[in-house]
Amino acid sequence: MTHTTTSEKTMTTTAIKEEVKIIQEKDIQGPIEELFHSYTTIKVVEFLMVHMEADYSKRDISRQSYVSFRHTLKAMKILEQAQLIRKTRQIGRAHMYKFNTENETAKKLYTFWLSLACDRCTRTAEKQNIDDPITLIT
Repeated sequence: MTHTTTSEKTMTTTAIKEEVKIIQEKDIQGPIEELFHSYTTIKVVEFLMVHMEADYSKRDISRQSYVSFRHTLKAMKILEQAQLIRKTRQIGRAHMYKFNTENETAKKLYTFWLSLACDRCTRTAEKQNIDDPITLIT
């Protein structure tokens, strides 16, 4: 039986950067690319973050995020495996899903997303003249 120390279990920032470099050279997806390899996955997770107070069926997520049903299914499979979304209940044959606020990675992703949204609003407000009409960002 071999014993490993804590230092052997944790990777340094340099070692992680080297790992990413090797992955990129071998044309293997990195963790962010693996999770968000398509625009549709981002649209689905953003929809669920914006509407995290409720749960939705796959069909509703597809319609309301303006993503085809086929692409929604692919995106949801990826997001569910990453535990960023979770099944909440079943209504008839429909499974309901929502953003997983109990997952640490999901919490950090939400905080990052919120920070980006705040920065975007701040930049937009700084560009506007006080006398300009208010514009909505969609």
